[in-house]
Amino acid sequence: MTISTALGTGEPAALPLRVDPAALAALHSGRPLLLVLEEVTGAADLRLPGLDLWLVRTDAAGCRLFRPGEDWALAVLPLPAPPAGVLAIVTPPGVRETPTPPGVRETP
Repeated sequence: MTISTALGTGEPAALPLRVDPAALAALHSGRPLLLVLEEVTGAADLRLPGLDLWLVRTDAAGCRLFRPGEDWALAVLPLPAPPAGVLAIVTPPGVRETPTPPGVRETP
């Protein structure tokens, strides 16, 4: 799986998702997932019962998925398919991947 992200060029680039092999079962637990870019202030406050919070760190190797308190550098295993339970991806204010499709309303 890849996440398309703007890298300052205005053009989207495909970056592979990577995860710690030891965390693979937790990622595919069947619980809803909330992916939060690590730049989001107060990301840990988004942790809610029944929702698995995963942080996303983007670097030259791709988008590394890791849980709060875990070492992002261990996320080396590329995912062949997206995690099934992604509920939302939270980014810092002002960061957008693509324009909002017609008929879709954004909430601040």
